[in-house]
Amino acid sequence: MALRQLLFLVSLFGPLYAMCPSQCTCYLDDKGRNAVSCIDGGIVGPLDLFNMSLDTEVLKITAPEDDMNQLTMSPVFHKYKKLEEIRITRSNIPQLGKHFFWGLNKLDVLDLSQNNITQPLDHNFVGLFKLKDLYLDDNRIYSLPSGTFRYLQELKLLSIQRNRISELMPRIFLEIGKLKVLKLSGNNLKELNPVVFEDVKELKTLECRSCGLTRIDKHMYELLSHLTSLDLGDNFLTAISSDEFSPLLNLRQLKLDGNAVSAIKSSTFSNQQELKRLNLARNRITKISRHAFANLHNLTELDLSHNKFEDPENGLLEPVAGTLEVLFLNGNHLSVRTLKRLLNNVEIRELRLAECGLVEVGEAVFPGTLEVLDLANNYISEMTSEVLPESLKELDISGNRFLGLGNDVMAKLDSVRGLRMERNPWACDLCHIVPLLERANRSAGIRGLQCAQPYSLKGG
Repeated sequence: MALRQLLFLVSLFGPLYAMCPSQCTCYLDDKGRNAVSCIDGGIVGPLDLFNMSLDTEVLKITAPEDDMNQLTMSPVFHKYKKLEEIRITRSNIPQLGKHFFWGLNKLDVLDLSQNNITQPLDHNFVGLFKLKDLYLDDNRIYSLPSGTFRYLQELKLLSIQRNRISELMPRIFLEIGKLKVLKLSGNNLKELNPVVFEDVKELKTLECRSCGLTRIDKHMYELLSHLTSLDLGDNFLTAISSDEFSPLLNLRQLKLDGNAVSAIKSSTFSNQQELKRLNLARNRITKISRHAFANLHNLTELDLSHNKFEDPENGLLEPVAGTLEVLFLNGNHLSVRTLKRLLNNVEIRELRLAECGLVEVGEAVFPGTLEVLDLANNYISEMTSEVLPESLKELDISGNRFLGLGNDVMAKLDSVRGLRMERNPWACDLCHIVPLLERANRSAGIRGLQCAQPYSLKGG
């Protein structure tokens, strides 16, 4: 019986393992597909697939950073009709040949990221009738002519991030009207011409971080009304008009972090009733209208960290009090009084208040629903047990001015599974250190605390 099973396995897997290119590993991936993986690097010259099984469905070629491949490409794939996924990265490929992928009718994924490709042309992709995902990130692409991807009519995802593209030519997306995800981040585009998007009106996700954008033509949003995720972070946007996003009725995630916006007006998000995540971090926001979030009835996560607002208007978070779960306020100079007013009736699970200049935390400030509280890098020296909600599971008080914590606080923290307390001036005399030592003996999460005083125990 055992012998028959062994013979069956040999007959099943034998051909796969017998035909495997040198420097590569052949195996079945987690989807049960015949896969070839070449990850050691150091491959120089034309791509050689000698001894690779014709049944191969997945091919992955990459290299470590200190020993990248130096591949030149030739049309070697035409006989591998079963290939569904090709990933050739970190291989310094300079260009793609004409009809290079001809005959790969089953190919779904093509990843040529981290190479030296400078200008893909339409004939490079002839024959890839069923390709769904194309990755060309981290190459040296400086230009994409009109219709570059016109043979990829089933394409759903196109990622050309961190290249050298300075302009998107009209009709660049000709014939790929089924595209759902477009990633352009890291190209110095400076502007997005709405005409470019006339061929991809079904887009669901658009990412254009770090593209040097100073403004957005609203007509682009009118063309892309099906967007559910929009990322315009780390650009140079200085203002958002009151009806900026009005055509985007289906938006669920919006990232505007890392810009230079100074104010959020009352009707800016009036049509974004489906929005769940809003990131406004690292701007220059000093004022947010009380009604800025009035129609965000499904908002669960709001990031306002590292801005310049100190005195938000009363009732700012009231419209989202019933749905908001995560709130980031890091890096804003906020008082306890302001926090108490801002968090009134808000039932959040996670609150981030690192680097807010807090010198104290009073009772009845934090919601009773809170599970995660970040108070790192403030100036807090005292805390009572009444400050901490019963629901708390994670607490970060690192980088403050605590000398010690009382027995009542430590008792309450017994149920907190994630606790960070380093970089405080802990006083290691008997009355201060006993509760800490007792807890440290039971939990690895707070080991490594060092004494700051008295002098004889400093660093201990």
